[in-house]
Amino acid sequence: MLKPLNDRRIIVTGGASGMGEALVRALPELGARVVSIDLAADAGAAIAQESGASFVECDVSSEESVQVAFKSAVADLGGLDVLIHAAGVIPDTRGPAENGTLDTWNRVLA
Repeated sequence: MLKPLNDRRIIVTGGASGMGEALVRALPELGARVVSIDLAADAGAAIAQESGASFVECDVSSEESVQVAFKSAVADLGGLDVLIHAAGVIPDTRGPAENGTLDTWNRVLA
């Protein structure tokens, strides 16, 4: 049985797709206040609006972007109880990791 998350203040990175999107859609239904953070502004904003969450555009590979986004999100929430870091990228190349380039690895890790 799921426990309510009444008034928990949650930031979800990667909220415009995948696991992050699923969390942005589910957590408000459990009573949480949610700010979704993602680089995909159009999709992220639409998902947040549909879910009753807020949205802040952010590139999590940029420290400056993260600092600005988190300052805005925490101000909107009035604090922070939970951070869910679900942001990530899928490399352009499929197959074994050794087939990837150094640039691809750097992008994924950033």
